[in-house]
Amino acid sequence: MFYKHRHGSQVVLVWRAGDDDWTHLHFELGPDTKFKLTCSNPAFFDGRFYCLGSRGNLAVFDPSDSEWRVLDGPECIYDDDDLRTSDSRGHLAEFGGELVAVFVPQLDAPVEMFRLDRSEMAWAKMERLDDATMFVDKDNWGAVIVPQPEDSLCNRVYLPKFGWSDEDGDGGKVSAYYHLVNRQYYPKLYGLMEPMNSIWIEPKASRAIARSVCGYDFFFLLHEETNNCI
Repeated sequence: MFYKHRHGSQVVLVWRAGDDDWTHLHFELGPDTKFKLTCSNPAFFDGRFYCLGSRGNLAVFDPSDSEWRVLDGPECIYDDDDLRTSDSRGHLAEFGGELVAVFVPQLDAPVEMFRLDRSEMAWAKMERLDDATMFVDKDNWGAVIVPQPEDSLCNRVYLPKFGWSDEDGDGGKVSAYYHLVNRQYYPKLYGLMEPMNSIWIEPKASRAIARSVCGYDFFFLLHEETNNCI
């Protein structure tokens, strides 16, 4: 599935196994419809692709009937004039049978995370992530939440875009992350340089094998040039 935004319309490109080419689907937006896709991948959840808008609203593409629409709920998290809509990056991920949205600001403002309450179709603010860790890859528009043992690496949002520090003068490489409980970045973002290679890859080996090999869960970082699409 690829997605393009054009003035007043959305274009979804779909390829299914066995197709010779992409199918182009055009959807006109109503005059009162306000939806700007964040630079992030959709989340495939319950057989449908959910797309996160920059203000926190949602759109959905259903491959069973090839329909795309902006949902009435949840309501937007941010207003049009809220600077965070242009100053942050939003990502959508599935974890524990729920959809989770995270907004990462460009500067050192707090990371904000929300869980979709599907019974009310409303966002619920998440203050903690006690049993998991989130990895956000801004360059490749991806986010993933993985379970972690309690009191291990929980409540952390890792940001591979910020991962190089030379504070000690030894050129040492470190991982930058935001701690949801302490509401702080570690290390401080000031002085960090942006590595160009950044995509999270989770190894297929079991968690027990991963720990026996290196002592902790690990991820690799790679990068490829991408076009403006999903």
